[in-house]
Amino acid sequence: MIIFFITIYYFSALSILTFFAYPFFLYVISFFYKPKNIKDKINTNIKKVSFIIAIHNAGNLLENKLKNINSLDLDNIDYEIIIFSDGTDDYSNKIIEKFGAANIKYFSHKEQRGKNLCLNDAVSKAEGDILIFSDPDATFAQDTVLNLLKNFRNKNVGGVCGHTVLQNNERGIKFAQKYYFNFDIMIKKYETKLGSITSNIGKICALRKEMYTEIPEGVTDDLYISLSTIKKNRRFIFDKNSIAYIKPLSKSPSHELERRVRIVTGSLRGIFLNKELLNPLKYGFFSIELFINKILRRLMPFFLLLLFISNIFIAKINYFTLMTMAGQIAFYLIAILYLPFFKKIHFFSNIASVIFYFCLGNYGMLIGIIKFLRRETVTKWNPVKDG
Repeated sequence: MIIFFITIYYFSALSILTFFAYPFFLYVISFFYKPKNIKDKINTNIKKVSFIIAIHNAGNLLENKLKNINSLDLDNIDYEIIIFSDGTDDYSNKIIEKFGAANIKYFSHKEQRGKNLCLNDAVSKAEGDILIFSDPDATFAQDTVLNLLKNFRNKNVGGVCGHTVLQNNERGIKFAQKYYFNFDIMIKKYETKLGSITSNIGKICALRKEMYTEIPEGVTDDLYISLSTIKKNRRFIFDKNSIAYIKPLSKSPSHELERRVRIVTGSLRGIFLNKELLNPLKYGFFSIELFINKILRRLMPFFLLLLFISNIFIAKINYFTLMTMAGQIAFYLIAILYLPFFKKIHFFSNIASVIFYFCLGNYGMLIGIIKFLRRETVTKWNPVKDG
């Protein structure tokens, strides 16, 4: 029986370490592996760009977004802004009327039907060669669009994910999210060197219109857009110079939990619908990347649970297992006591917030996996925005 728990212990530990060592793994592989069709093939024939923005009660964020787009460096490129409202009952339509620009097109669903249907309908109205997807709360840097478009000089690039920069993230759970973002950005950089990224950010991404595939309900729109593009044998890459400034996505622990559950449920459904991408015989090294970053990563809560339980049974075997047991107990106690206690201790609160955020995220992933297995889907969205 002890052999069984030792096996579970080391298997779980190895699985957890594999994910955290993933960026280093990519870095090493990049010296030996080069993706197909990596060489640039110049194609600058971009006639028009369509900004695609789905909203639900965006309020003043929409006005700021439109001002931001109209102030960008576009190098005389023709552009249109398509706003699709999903059951909005605030004053968004009045904001658009205030601008009165011919290149701003406003459409709406009277009842809330879900963001994915809005994006599908918006794209069907688009005239641009390149679609730029964004959210009302994302502010683009002046040269962001030009930097996005430069990537399409390579005919093999079907889509580009931009670089989101978090603002106002000094304390608490908002501080912790910064580390998650930095880790994810590091992964995207190395994945791009090897071919395509395994995740996408809907707040700033660009796509050739012919690459767009209608997004089904119940999936995360940004991941589905990138996966469906890669399935068509085009690259989907990350560009660190295409910057969008956003406020932290986690507004509170309850909001972060809800967000994590929705993302995990939708992303797993999106991967299931594109499961052929997990075949390395057809999609090469990308299949391994997708498995590690999007499936092994989602299984983290189970590995953590197995590691803890197995460690209980083998804690007294030697000094190492005893110390790992003590370390795990301390780790989870910090997470449990973060809100009532450690959050108030100034010199330790930031470190404790990272531990709390990690545990909260894994709890959300666990619920998301269960919902996915139960075939539950989330279609409606109620974004919590800072005005």
